[in-house]
Amino acid sequence: MTWTDVWNGIDKAFQWCFRILEWLHQKPNIFLWVLIFVLLIVWVSQMSKQNKEAAKNGTLK
Repeated sequence: MTWTDVWNGIDKAFQWCFRILEWLHQKPNIFLWVLIFVLLIVWVSQMSKQNKEAAKNGTLK
């Protein structure tokens, strides 16, 4: 096995990965943006819920 074989193997692996990325196109980016948006809404709703609870108990700073 030579260094050329090693680099050719790495080259084939990268080509395989990038073919998958070309096939997926923008789907991973869209998925991540939707996930971030949903988690942001959950986070804000939890903060609101906790603030209401703290105001009710008189523990709001």
